[in-house]
Amino acid sequence: MFSKKIYLIVSLCIIGLYLFTLKGNFDQPFISQLYCPFESAHECAPFANMQSLIYYGSNSLDKNLVVFGRIDVGFYQGNFYSLFPPGLAILAIPFYLLGHAFHVGQLFAFSFVMICALLNGLLLYYISRSIFKLSTRASLITPVIFLLSSTAWSYGITFFQHQVSTTLLLLCFWLIWKGSQTSLPHWKYTYVPVALYGLSGHIDYPNLVLLSPMMVYLLVVICKAAAPRIQKAFLMFKLLAVLGILLLSYPLYNHILFGDWRILQNRLPHFFEVEEAGVAEQEKLVRRSAVSYIFVLDRLPKGLYTLLFSPGRGLFLYSPIFIFIFFTLRKRFFKNATTEQCILWLTVILFLLLYGSYGDASGGFSYGPRFLVPIMAILSLFVAQYIDSLKNKIITIALFITLSYSQAIALLGAITQSINVPCVAPATISTCTYVMNIGHLISNKSNSFVYKTMLQDHVPLFFVYIFILMLITSMSATLIFQNKKDPNST
Repeated sequence: MFSKKIYLIVSLCIIGLYLFTLKGNFDQPFISQLYCPFESAHECAPFANMQSLIYYGSNSLDKNLVVFGRIDVGFYQGNFYSLFPPGLAILAIPFYLLGHAFHVGQLFAFSFVMICALLNGLLLYYISRSIFKLSTRASLITPVIFLLSSTAWSYGITFFQHQVSTTLLLLCFWLIWKGSQTSLPHWKYTYVPVALYGLSGHIDYPNLVLLSPMMVYLLVVICKAAAPRIQKAFLMFKLLAVLGILLLSYPLYNHILFGDWRILQNRLPHFFEVEEAGVAEQEKLVRRSAVSYIFVLDRLPKGLYTLLFSPGRGLFLYSPIFIFIFFTLRKRFFKNATTEQCILWLTVILFLLLYGSYGDASGGFSYGPRFLVPIMAILSLFVAQYIDSLKNKIITIALFITLSYSQAIALLGAITQSINVPCVAPATISTCTYVMNIGHLISNKSNSFVYKTMLQDHVPLFFVYIFILMLITSMSATLIFQNKKDPNST
């Protein structure tokens, strides 16, 4: 009975908090929405792409949309384009059209990302319970860590692609594991993961590299299957054929859009770069954007520092609960790691290597390391695994305090804004870290649709923040300190 009640309470709490913090306005002209709720150009550009597809049936942007998209707009052969692949814009169209009928199209478009975030929480629960074999309380802690105790919260209530990429990652992992439980995986446990992987680059181009461990996992599962070799070989051949066809969609899309299959949308020259260099130089600017230019190993030390430890973006500063993954490594991984755990750690390492060598590891104007949102989901699994085996009361208390602090930081960004500038000098520490958000909190600056439309004139934002934080920490305390000997907690 306890398990069902706490499951319902945790689920309703997470859903309610994401609905409350979802950022939005009633529909208005584009120009009036430049800063609220669109906090950065990263949100504006794909939203402008969506608008262009809906109203003009084209990926190229008109002048108004170019102004709206701001710096994340590229220029090529006389046309303007969003620098991001079209997947997020396309998937959000039905939600926008539904909401637009009630004058909240932008809010509903943002809600698509929120739905993906909530689905990630559900997937994390089932992965914890079925694959990691954790208790009910530890399995419930997993989505609490990811959705309410990390900066992933800030990217589940806006128009970023990271939560959608996380959904693809977790869904692939879950489906492939389900297929491993049979003698030969069913088509939905093979073709669907391959399709999700093959199309994932249309959400974010790096996904084709970052989600590749899932294809390695699928290959391992098929090789281990008890079916005859010829049957397994034929299945792999068909999967490779499907994957090949899906991968052809990228050069085909580029050829249709730009007349050149080698040009990637996110590496087009910025329109202001072309204005400065001259239209005649635009071809040189496009050729400059090769993979060897984007990802350079010499940047790795600085990039890893930025992603993990820097004041403005460090994972362990914005979400210190993830420090406890080192306890999991020492206690579990090096002794009896499973195939699934190895695949997940391979994914984590790949993310760190790729974005650590990226030219802008800070992710521009953001709140915490936004590039690491998908691996925050993975790390939440390993922290929950450690919690499930934790017996030392002192360490348990320390973990709860760390979790509460992480939740305070996560909530601060979610309830105010998530566009802190990159730290370029010690003098900017107060403006490039979550310290700046404390000022927004005191000044009642929030982009929450519910707060702005219902509570802003009646309740100070600080009081709302304290109430929500007490709610989250109380729920977390119930899960962490629940007696493990109680049969209802297993």
